[in-house]
Amino acid sequence: MQESYSKALFYYEKGIEVQPSISTNYYRAAQIYLNITEEIWSMIYGETFMKIERNSHRTKENGKMFLTNIKVKLNQPPTRLSQ
Repeated sequence: MQESYSKALFYYEKGIEVQPSISTNYYRAAQIYLNITEEIWSMIYGETFMKIERNSHRTKENGKMFLTNIKVKLNQPPTRLSQ
């Protein structure tokens, strides 16, 4: 299953590189990154998606995903960096 995520991300990120104005590439990449616990990239792509595609059903869905993600992260104790 992880291999499928990698392949899909390759194509979505290539789409972002070639045609940065296509919002669907950001939307799908954000969803995949959230599923593979790379939340920061999910947030970056999701925020970019919401800037490109405003006031749609997907924008509202993406906003809820962000809110849930942020709430989960804020409730986790901070991790310490090893020295």
